[in-house]
Amino acid sequence: MPRETKEKICVGAVALIRRDNKVLLQLRKNCFGAGKYGLPGGHLEYMERLDEALLRELKEELDLNLAKENLRFAAIFDDPHDPCRRDQEHHIQVCFFVEIGNQIPRINEPNKCEKLEWFDIMNLPENILTQHRGSLELVRNGKIYDNKIKEKK
Repeated sequence: MPRETKEKICVGAVALIRRDNKVLLQLRKNCFGAGKYGLPGGHLEYMERLDEALLRELKEELDLNLAKENLRFAAIFDDPHDPCRRDQEHHIQVCFFVEIGNQIPRINEPNKCEKLEWFDIMNLPENILTQHRGSLELVRNGKIYDNKIKEKK
């Protein structure tokens, strides 16, 4: 039986944008996870669909103009014991493969993103947000959900 709580559950949609066996990551600044890499995306707003949230976030963050047809479900990362969470928030990340065609992502929010970098999916930097590392590990391992993924030490 579920327990009652005043804490909230945050649901986010993130993009796995790939080119030539590489994935696009943002180096975050002046926001949660500053100094860490993360996948582009963000939290849902009230009454917003996952795909709509991700399309909105990709326009806001990277100036990408995409349609729902550009998105394909990839994985769900759910770890209520994430050591990076703040204020006892439980974060669930829904990851989508995103096709951007010949569009070039650019930093559209320089106050929140220090730089964009392409990384080989098999050779990722160590300083990645826990939830995003979880999504990337799922994709690398050909899974869509695994409740046993924990932050690498």
